[in-house]
Amino acid sequence: MQPDKTVLTRPGPSSEDGRHALVRILTSPLGLAGLVLVLVSLSGVAATVTTHSALRRAGEARAEAALEARAGRLRSSVREALSVADPLLDRLLVLAGSRAPDAPPESLLPVMAELATARRSLTWVSISFPDGTFVGMRTEAGRLEGSVSSVATATETRYRAGADGRFAVVSRSPSTYDPRGRAFYRVAARLGRRAWTDPYPFLPDLRTGITRAAPLIESGRLVAVATVDFDADDIAALLGRPSPGEHFLVTMDDAVLATAGLDEIPRAARSSERPLSVGDLHDPIIVATKGALASGAPRVEGPNGALRHGRSVLASLDGTEVVLHSLVDERVLFARAREEARNGALRTTVTALFAIAIALTLSRQIANLRKKREAAEREAERARAEADELGSYELVEPLGAGGMGEVWRARHKLLARDAALKLIKGREDRLDDGSDRARFFEEARLLASMRSIHTVAVYDFGIAADGRYFLAMELLEGLDLDALVRTHGPQPPARVAAMLAQVCDSLAEAHASGLVHQDIKPANIFLCRLAESLDMVKVLDFGLTRAIGRRRTDGRTEGTPAFMSPEQARGEAVSASTDLYAIGCVAFFLLTGRYPYEGSSSEEYMTQHVTAKVPELPDDVKARVPASLVALVKRCLAKAPDHRPVSALALGTALRSIAASCAETFDEDAKATFWATRDPRSRPVTPGDFVGASTVRDAAPAGRRIRRSTAG
Repeated sequence: MQPDKTVLTRPGPSSEDGRHALVRILTSPLGLAGLVLVLVSLSGVAATVTTHSALRRAGEARAEAALEARAGRLRSSVREALSVADPLLDRLLVLAGSRAPDAPPESLLPVMAELATARRSLTWVSISFPDGTFVGMRTEAGRLEGSVSSVATATETRYRAGADGRFAVVSRSPSTYDPRGRAFYRVAARLGRRAWTDPYPFLPDLRTGITRAAPLIESGRLVAVATVDFDADDIAALLGRPSPGEHFLVTMDDAVLATAGLDEIPRAARSSERPLSVGDLHDPIIVATKGALASGAPRVEGPNGALRHGRSVLASLDGTEVVLHSLVDERVLFARAREEARNGALRTTVTALFAIAIALTLSRQIANLRKKREAAEREAERARAEADELGSYELVEPLGAGGMGEVWRARHKLLARDAALKLIKGREDRLDDGSDRARFFEEARLLASMRSIHTVAVYDFGIAADGRYFLAMELLEGLDLDALVRTHGPQPPARVAAMLAQVCDSLAEAHASGLVHQDIKPANIFLCRLAESLDMVKVLDFGLTRAIGRRRTDGRTEGTPAFMSPEQARGEAVSASTDLYAIGCVAFFLLTGRYPYEGSSSEEYMTQHVTAKVPELPDDVKARVPASLVALVKRCLAKAPDHRPVSALALGTALRSIAASCAETFDEDAKATFWATRDPRSRPVTPGDFVGASTVRDAAPAGRRIRRSTAG
C-alpha cells in the first residue's frame, strides 16, 4: 500500500454517444411532455396517498379520543355511585343504634325507605343483628320492597310500600337465611371497621355484587352490621346502553361485576358458592380475546375482526381495583375516519388530474430550453468527471458530511467491494508543518494493522490530489450504542455484558501494542450484523490513540467529558486502565440510560470524574442486574487506576462469565427478534476526526469529544 498515492475516482459514462442520445430524447418535445406527465402524475399519486393517510390518522385519533372521554365519564359515574355508600352507612348505624330493644324490626322500614330512595343504582340497604335478624330495603321495578327475616322464627316477611308510604305485608314464608354467615357480616365482625367485601353471589338471583359493610360496636360489643349493596345490574346500569360495536366488561380481580353488549349469562350458569368469573363467560367476543384482556393489549383480534381494547380503573376498593374493559369493533370505531379519508383522497386525485392537464400545455415551452440544457449538462458532467477522476475507487453515493469532511459509499473498481470512504479536510487554522500528515499516517497504519474482528477494518488510506485525507473502511449494517439506548432504552444485563466483552477483545489487542484508545463511548461502539452473526460489536475511532504512559506535552486535554477518566481529565499520562474506566461509564449508560455523572458543562463533568463519589446504580437497576455485574461496573469506575480490573483481557473474561449467568435476560430469540425488525439497509461507520479537531472554548455537550487547551 502506497499511502501517498491518489486512488479515488468516479468513472465517467461508458459511452459518450449513448449519453448524448439519451439527452436528445429527454429534451425533445415528446420526451419532455412524457417526462412532465410522469413527474406530475407521481406528485399527484404521492399527494393522494399522503392526504388519505393524514386524514385517516386524524380521524382515528379523534375516535380514540372520544373513546377515552367516554371511559372518563364512566369512571366518574361509577365513583359517584360508590361514594354514597359511606353517608348511607352513617345514617343506617344511627338508625340501628336508636332502635329500642323491644321495638319490632319492621319499625326500621320507613326510615330505611328514605335511604333507599336517596341514591341511584342501589341493590339493598340492610341492618343485621347478632341474633340473626335481617332488615333490608331495595327498589324493585320502581317500587320499594322491604324484607325482614329472623333465625329465631325461621321466617321471612316481605313488605311493599303503598301510595301513602305505608308498608303492607306481601308474603310470609319459611326461611333459613342467616346474615351472620354471609360475607358482609363476617368481614365487618372480623375487621371491626368499614370495609368492602370481595365479589360474591347475591341471593336470590345469584348476580355477582359487592357490599360496603360497617359494624356498630358499643362497649366492645357488636350491636349491628349495616350494609349498602351494589350488584351486577346496578353497575351495568351505570355503563348505559352501548353503541353498535361496543362491548363492556367490569371486573374485580377475576370476578365479573357487570357486562354490557355481551351475551346474557343464564341463571343456571351461576353459582351460589362463588362469583361469576371471566372464565364463565361464553360470549364469543370474550372467548376470542380472553388472553389479550389479561395482558392489557391495546388491539385484539375478535371473532369478526380487530377490536380496540381500552383498560380503565374505575375505582380502588380497599386496594382492589375495579377495572372497565372496553372492546370496540374497529370497523365501527373508525368508519367515519375512513370515509373522510376516502373523500379527501378523491378530491386530491381530481386536483392532480387538473394539474396534469396544465403540465402538458407547458411541455412545449420547456422544449425551447433543450439546447441550453444539453450544453449545461455536458459542462456539468465534464466538471464532475475532472473533479472525481482520482484512481481505483469509484464514489457511489454521498452518505454524510460534516465540518471535517464527507463520507461516501465507494466501490473498488477491481475488487467490486463496497466500502465507507471518508474524505477528511486538513486544518486551515495554521500552516501545515507536517504534524497532521504524520499523525494521520501513523494512526491509519495502526488501525489498518489491527486484526481483531471487533475493530473496524481499514482497507486503504492516503491523500487525494486536492489535499484531502481519505480512509476506506468496511461498510457496516447496524447502529451505535448511543442510538441503541436512545431508541430502545436501557439494555438487559446479558446483552450489556456480551457487548462490552467484545469491546474488551478489541482493546486487548490495542493495549498489547502499547496503545490506548482514549475515547471509548457509546457513539464509538457500533452494533451490527455480519452475515448470520448478530449483535457483533465493532470499535470505531482510534483517532485519539496514544502510546500507553505517554503524556501530552502541549497542555491539551482530549476525550469525551461524560466518559473521561480522572487521570485523563487532569491531563496526566493515560494507560490501559483509562479505557477500562470508560467501559465502566458505558456500562452505566447502557444499564440506566443516563451518564454516571450529571453536569451542565465539560468542566463540570471533568471535575466530577476527579472529585465526586463513585456513582451507584439506581435501586431499580440493581434489582434486575446480577450483583457481580454491579460490582464490576463499580470497580471499573474506581478513581485510582490500580483499583480497576488488571487488564482488558481479564475484564472481558469476567463479562462473558456474567453474560452466561444471566443469559435468560436476552436470549437468542430476543436477539433474532431485534435484528429481524431492523431496517436492512446498511449504515456506514465513520472513523472519527484523525486530524484538525478544533479547540473547544466553551461548554461542550457531555457525549461529544473535545480537544481543549488547558495551558494558561
